[in-house]
Amino acid sequence: MNKLSQLTVQKIIYGLLVVFMAAGLKYVYSQSASDNLAWNLGPTAALVSFFTGAPFVKEASVGYVCIANQVAIVPACASINFMIAAFCMSALTFIYSTKRKQYLPLCVLAGGAAAYAATLCANSLRIILS
Repeated sequence: MNKLSQLTVQKIIYGLLVVFMAAGLKYVYSQSASDNLAWNLGPTAALVSFFTGAPFVKEASVGYVCIANQVAIVPACASINFMIAAFCMSALTFIYSTKRKQYLPLCVLAGGAAAYAATLCANSLRIILS
C-alpha cells in the first residue's frame, strides 16, 4: 500500500478547510440582513454607480436604492451562492495544482480574492444590463 505524501495530506487538509469555510459563509449569509452584507452590496452599488452615473443611497434594512432609476440592490442581489461556488472552484484548483506546501495558504487567499472580485464584477454587470 502506498503512503500518502506529506504534500498530498496537506492538500487534503486545505481542501477540507475550503469546504468548511464555504459552509460557514453559506450559514452566515442565510442569517444576514442587508446591513451585514454591506461588504458585498456597497462595492456593487459603487461599481454600478461608477459605470452608469446612477446615485445609490444606503437604506437601512433594505440595501442600496437608486430612486431615479427605480433600482434596489438588496440581499438577494448579493450572489453569495455564486461567490461560494467561485471560491471553492478557484481555491481547490489552486490547491490541487500547487507543487509546494508553502503556497497552500496563499491558494486559499487567492481563491477568496478571485471569488470576491468575480462576484462584484458579475453582480455589477448583471445590474447594469438589467
